[in-house]
Amino acid sequence: MKANYSLSHSLIAIDTQTTLDLILNFNAEEQVQVSNRRSLNLSLVIDRSGSMAGQPLRYAIKAAQKLVESLNPNDIVSVVIYDDTAETILPPQTAADKAKISTQISRIKAGGCTNLSGGWLMGCKCVKSQKTEERLNRVLLLTDGKANRGTTNPQALTKTAKQQAEQGIITTTLGFGTNFNEDLLIDIADAAGGNFYFIQSPDDAVDVYRIELESLASVVAENLTVTLRPEGSVQISEVLNKYQSTTRGKASEILLGDVYQVEAKQLALQLLIPPQKNSGPLTIATIEYQYQTTIDDNIQQVSEQIPVVITVGSAEEASRTEADMSVVEKTSQLRIARLKNEAIAMADRGQYKEAAEVLRSQVDELKSKLLNEIFEVAEEIAQLEYYAQRIENRKLDSASRKEMRDQSYQTLNRSRDDLKLRGSTAGNADSLEAVSTAEGGVLVKCFREGGKLRVRVISEGYNSEFNVQFPFY
Repeated sequence: MKANYSLSHSLIAIDTQTTLDLILNFNAEEQVQVSNRRSLNLSLVIDRSGSMAGQPLRYAIKAAQKLVESLNPNDIVSVVIYDDTAETILPPQTAADKAKISTQISRIKAGGCTNLSGGWLMGCKCVKSQKTEERLNRVLLLTDGKANRGTTNPQALTKTAKQQAEQGIITTTLGFGTNFNEDLLIDIADAAGGNFYFIQSPDDAVDVYRIELESLASVVAENLTVTLRPEGSVQISEVLNKYQSTTRGKASEILLGDVYQVEAKQLALQLLIPPQKNSGPLTIATIEYQYQTTIDDNIQQVSEQIPVVITVGSAEEASRTEADMSVVEKTSQLRIARLKNEAIAMADRGQYKEAAEVLRSQVDELKSKLLNEIFEVAEEIAQLEYYAQRIENRKLDSASRKEMRDQSYQTLNRSRDDLKLRGSTAGNADSLEAVSTAEGGVLVKCFREGGKLRVRVISEGYNSEFNVQFPFY
């Protein structure tokens, strides 16, 4: 695995206290061939409560079947369904007979209430029965409602997630629709070392399962742990991501979890550097990291370390040194994500005006730094303005709240472009060449929707759902 770092500023002024941002990047060195990847031990735990009846359950079934189609024959899969009670409809077995497994999944019918804990723990039991160190052991827990049978206490469920993770059983949570408890599912995923996904519409289900399987199929390292040791009087002001961290003296130990070939793992921190008396290279911190990886079919522990070096120069040199805009962009997005969570918490307490002000203050700060000239940040700014208005008008409904929480989670925990700004007010970015006549292209219409400007194709014969988004300027 390759590790490198970037600083918001590569040169700082002598005799001046400086605050700067540091981003650590961890990437796979080699391509993982699908045929050679580690085998999976998965349990699909599917909510079949009454609220899943109709289209939601049909799409959940379709998504599960698509996932099974993508498994290797030697992967282990089980399927658990739950409503008032839990039932294992497919005991753990290899994915060799995919037609049989798909048929079994197709027979799932909607039922009653939501015994989330019962279904989840049954899925954990299935995974545990086939657990080996050589396999990736994971439960995919899908629900569209709040836990109202069995264990329902959020703290107890989160504690259980941590206990299962300590036994090597990781849980990924998938929230379907607008009635589930997003805070609970995020807490379970965080405690369990898994991922969280918001499935806002039935169409999202297949994509979300695909993303999770794509990630699992490309794991190159597990349990990545980073220890950042500041040198001298340098201090860690803030860890910007949302990872489990422990402070040990001046150092911070941060658990980043799995590293995927298809997705770089990033860690961002803010450092405070006291005034320096001498110019030249300065080591401001040491990065120590360790992880488990498979080498020659054996799981091995790997430990590495790299120094973080900056240059100290004159005030004039520092003023001429441009900021690394890739670092500025990423850390701006992380700070926005944290503020979204803060605004949600304030709105939950009834502090609507204050929550809106928090978001608008961030907009003003970003614009004052001309960061609205960066496409991705400008899009974030448009959303902040949109959410600020909704919160101030007390119109932050369940769907919008889940959307904000999902966007924050994906920014703070993941680095996939197809997970950023998901939801009804966001989408994938595409570029189209502009032409002067309709004969050479398509007609488009510009309109405002959900706090964004959108461009939609209106030419006859084109899909009206296709859209291109761009930020305000």
